[in-house]
Amino acid sequence: MRSSRQAISANDARADEYGVLAGLLNDAPAPLFLLPGNHDDPALMRAAFPAHGYFPREGPLSYAIDEFPVRLVAIDQIVFGETHGDFTPEHARWLEERARRRAGQAHDHRAPPSAVSHP
Repeated sequence: MRSSRQAISANDARADEYGVLAGLLNDAPAPLFLLPGNHDDPALMRAAFPAHGYFPREGPLSYAIDEFPVRLVAIDQIVFGETHGDFTPEHARWLEERARRRAGQAHDHRAPPSAVSHP
């Protein structure tokens, strides 16, 4: 578990780390939306953060939040057992469906998703 004024994260998909993080975030002074990373476990995240009702009940933790002037879209690209993510055709279909639901509103798709790696 790492914590600082700038970032708070659970890094190893462990229920105890999620529990500590949930406690730290209970009194967040602003709306807070979680995004799974490459080491996260969707089932453990759902269990640790039951108040985060924007998480789908099953499957990837992808979601769209339309409650603000700017739309928030999170795409869960976890590849279980790997340290990288993957934007698949299924992700593209999910994103397109969300875009269709917002017909008539501008969407900025300047560049297709691309592979990103780090050392």
